[in-house]
Amino acid sequence: MNSVQKSLFILAIAIGMIGWIMFGYQFTQTEETETIVTNETTNEVMEEAVEAEEELTYEPIEKSYIGETILMPEPDLVGTVPVETALATRRSNRSFSETALTTSELGQILWSAQGITNEETGYRTAPSAKSIYPINLYVVVRNVDGVEPGLYHYIPAEHGLKLLLAGNNLLLEDDQQDSVKAGAAVLVYGAIYPKIQIDFGVEGGIKVALQESGHIGENIYLQAEALNLSTVVVGGFNPVAVQEALMLAADETVIYLQPLGHDVE
Repeated sequence: MNSVQKSLFILAIAIGMIGWIMFGYQFTQTEETETIVTNETTNEVMEEAVEAEEELTYEPIEKSYIGETILMPEPDLVGTVPVETALATRRSNRSFSETALTTSELGQILWSAQGITNEETGYRTAPSAKSIYPINLYVVVRNVDGVEPGLYHYIPAEHGLKLLLAGNNLLLEDDQQDSVKAGAAVLVYGAIYPKIQIDFGVEGGIKVALQESGHIGENIYLQAEALNLSTVVVGGFNPVAVQEALMLAADETVIYLQPLGHDVE
């Protein structure tokens, strides 16, 4: 290779190196620009989400009750079954006898679920984040001494039931599980997500409400065990169909069914 060829070869290498350097600089600039745009977009989405949550409001939908409140007997605060025994023997039972529940048994179950334990603070048997209590507790009565069949709303402050729908044909559809159709009573958990989303956000509010339904369910399990009753929590159902069948308010989502009855002999 003569001197001219060497010069041309060196020049070609130099031009190539300059080209790569310029390409790298442009790529870096583009990458930085895209990063800035992405960050700005993310910030905008987050700001919009925050603004949306700041605008969350809740106005309870008024219910139309039938007749007077049916007061439940005062709950027993001293039992005969230790908590440790109830924990050890608790089981999910899906079969129920035809024996009617008494109002004392039903009232004790309802109290264990959402009963008031402090009149001044309004604290209940099951804990609730910020004492919001986003779960409405209903009971479909089929076979309870002294209580006509129908759908009732449990009112913790009164320890009583208010009738919403009369009739003995509720939650008996073909798609309902056998345990739901067989219970002397069926507890229905209605979660009011908007009520708690004000404090915990959209996703956080749903999470907290679901957690609290678990607290209530375990309380009922243990109380049922202490009363020698059978119960099981049911999550396999169509919540929209149940809500429509029971004519519950539009701001409530049914998240649990819990049939209840006496053990099969």
